[in-house]
Amino acid sequence: MINKKIEIKNGLVALGSMLIIIFLIFPASADTPKGDYSEESTEIVNDVYEENAVSSEMTSKIIEKIANRENIPSGRLEVLKAEKAKFEVTNKELIEVKVVDKESGDIYGISVDTKGNEVNKNTVEQQEEVAYRQIYGKLTKELHEELLSKNNADKTNVGIWLSGGTDVEQNKGEKDSIAKHEAIEAPIIAEIKKKGKIRYASQYAPLIYAELSKKAIEELEARGDVEVIDKEGIAKPEINSSVPTIRANLVWPYGITGYGVKVAVVEDDGIAFANPYIKDGIYYKPLTPNIDFHATAVAGVIESTHSTYKGVAPGVDLLSANSLDYYESSLIAASDWALSKGANILSLSWGIESDGRLHVMDKYYDYVVPRWPYPTIVKSAGNTAGLITTPGNAWNVITTGAIDDWNTASWFSPNDVMAWYSSYIDPYSQHSDREKPEVAAVGSRITSTSTGYPWIEGEYDGTSLAAPAVAGEAALLMSNNSSLKSWPEAVRAAIFASAIHNIEGSSRLSEYDGMGAVVASEAYKVVANNQLKYGMIYSTTSYPINYTFYAPSGKKVRVAIAWNSRSKGPHGRDTLKVDLDLRVKSPSGNYTGYSLSYDNNYEIVEFYSSVSGYYTAEIIKSRWDAGYSSERLGYAYSIT
Repeated sequence: MINKKIEIKNGLVALGSMLIIIFLIFPASADTPKGDYSEESTEIVNDVYEENAVSSEMTSKIIEKIANRENIPSGRLEVLKAEKAKFEVTNKELIEVKVVDKESGDIYGISVDTKGNEVNKNTVEQQEEVAYRQIYGKLTKELHEELLSKNNADKTNVGIWLSGGTDVEQNKGEKDSIAKHEAIEAPIIAEIKKKGKIRYASQYAPLIYAELSKKAIEELEARGDVEVIDKEGIAKPEINSSVPTIRANLVWPYGITGYGVKVAVVEDDGIAFANPYIKDGIYYKPLTPNIDFHATAVAGVIESTHSTYKGVAPGVDLLSANSLDYYESSLIAASDWALSKGANILSLSWGIESDGRLHVMDKYYDYVVPRWPYPTIVKSAGNTAGLITTPGNAWNVITTGAIDDWNTASWFSPNDVMAWYSSYIDPYSQHSDREKPEVAAVGSRITSTSTGYPWIEGEYDGTSLAAPAVAGEAALLMSNNSSLKSWPEAVRAAIFASAIHNIEGSSRLSEYDGMGAVVASEAYKVVANNQLKYGMIYSTTSYPINYTFYAPSGKKVRVAIAWNSRSKGPHGRDTLKVDLDLRVKSPSGNYTGYSLSYDNNYEIVEFYSSVSGYYTAEIIKSRWDAGYSSERLGYAYSIT
């Protein structure tokens, strides 16, 4: 895909031709599901029940089928969630439905065709995969179409994802991980060296970048250890103080500044560590640091010690993962270096123009999150006011939109709004209910650290500056509870549950700001008050998994869970292998609301409690595909 290179001169944006998108820095109520709800709580908004997905006649058929299958009277059953699942190559369409037993509270799922006949979804997915490979082989559609116009000898830069990566359950640390990936990659590296040029082979994921001829690419397709071959992309960057708006300054008096947490700023250029408001750090490429304003401004949002324009987490240790260019292979190499240095958080303020599909770069970041050193990864949503940019479509990263706070700490005077440029169009998903970005942060009118005297500069706009604010928030949480350094799922759940600053649409989950703008002071309370859990769950675990908490009356309550994708799906159609649902039970035993998405690896319920008492969050296993037995889960709730 051809992207646009962006040059900034004297505040003007000039467009030329190039490949990768670096997220540019510009100088400057949903319907509720049906069901009975408790008198002890007032439900705000929960998951959407798509009325148009099934007709009343179809609903009756589905209820009868489940009633017969489960031996339950049909009068006890009610449809909670219905979504269409679309299969593009075979042009098939299914309707997937979740039905609740109103008496027991049990939830049942079923897949039917457009005529209401029950079908095996796994069979339809296998047929889709066979049809895809008959047309595109192991290539992404984008690469396949580009090669059609090339001669056999023409060279192309590609990313090659290999099968046989390490299991999460067997991941024993850095040395073990590197050794296993070297063994996986060695045979194909030997072949590539005979036919082309190795650009980079990752130490932490089964991913190799290479320059190869069209003929060599076609020959590699025949290998059993090759899963996907994708076109290598080229990225570009996306750039007052955001601290008061996200309430990070309210956390510092407790001694929580990010101390002891390593944050890597992955960029093509380097941070100006000579800036007196930035603590000294280390470079990936120390001999050619390529110091520039973008990386330095991003670093300042995270760690600036300036008295007025202070960063979110001024106590962190910064790593400047300066790749020197924005080719995918270079950025992955810089990310590998950051992981080798034990980075707890990776901040990515750049992106590649996206077709809304998952590419090998998305798969890389999904792959490394649940493995040593278990990084939390934060990515800017993009500045195109359109599709989320790669690798922001990855399941396991926190994709961040930008808000404009009008340079005031007040949320409402004037009202904070979404920045006009903030990307929001969701990635492709089978049921079209995937939601990105997950959260938002201040990205407009930002003043931050610079490369020279007076060492502070602005104002800048861009999601490039929203993402490091969330990275800083994550660092504050890890500073408060060091166990979170190895539990990115719990970090995500805490950030989601506490993102109570609603900018637009539903306060629970909406198109532009996701679950809301982040509020670091509320996230701190979640961790400090032990309002989160994290650990392994298993396919054989008894479900639902219940967590009980006390809520006073008249409070807004948000409950969130987060888990991971395993990066196993081919050709940009990576689907979740585990589908969990979430609901909350009131003190009287009725349900205050559900969150039942098909295509998100998080769920969130929000409601107002009208009586004091103990509420129970119930995590339900809707689907668990064969192939592995365990998953990492984070759970958190906030009360405001």
